[in-house]
Amino acid sequence: MKNENSKALEASLKALLTGYCQRDPKALRRLADCIYWPSQAQLEIHRRTTRLLEILPTEDLAAIAAGEVNIVALASEAADTLEKQAH
Repeated sequence: MKNENSKALEASLKALLTGYCQRDPKALRRLADCIYWPSQAQLEIHRRTTRLLEILPTEDLAAIAAGEVNIVALASEAADTLEKQAH
């Protein structure tokens, strides 16, 4: 059984798809026939996650690439700090 959040998300996405392809129902059918939505969504998450890298200087990128800086650890520490501040 789907939870209320899933139902609300599905209703919102259906409305978005309907509006997006309102003038071209064949385009909506092409979207419906696509089987790659889960993998495409994962790629988009990856793309959005890595957008941070776009603003960093090359030297910083080189340090991250060489393993001199651990973004995962730093992000975790920053998240912990923000969560503590929020409470």
